[in-house]
Amino acid sequence: MKKTKMTLVDLKPGDEAVISGVNGGYGIITNMENLGIRQGVGVKVVSRHFMKGPVVVLAGSSRVAIGFGMAKKIVVEPGEGIFPGGKGDG
Repeated sequence: MKKTKMTLVDLKPGDEAVISGVNGGYGIITNMENLGIRQGVGVKVVSRHFMKGPVVVLAGSSRVAIGFGMAKKIVVEPGEGIFPGGKGDG
């Protein structure tokens, strides 16, 4: 079964995923790591704004707002149960 490559902008509020990589150079990878967004980390989309606005995700216990351009470079694998029992929206 072939896995489809998805990015953070492809997810809807409430969706959960695991970061599988960041498509970018040293600068964006460092920025994302400083925000807690790195390969293997589970995230949950809290909100997503239309018209190429920011994507707000829950990564661990932190909420992070990521601009549309950066969110397009974060490759994810959708999953469920990454945040068991936690809504992440309150």
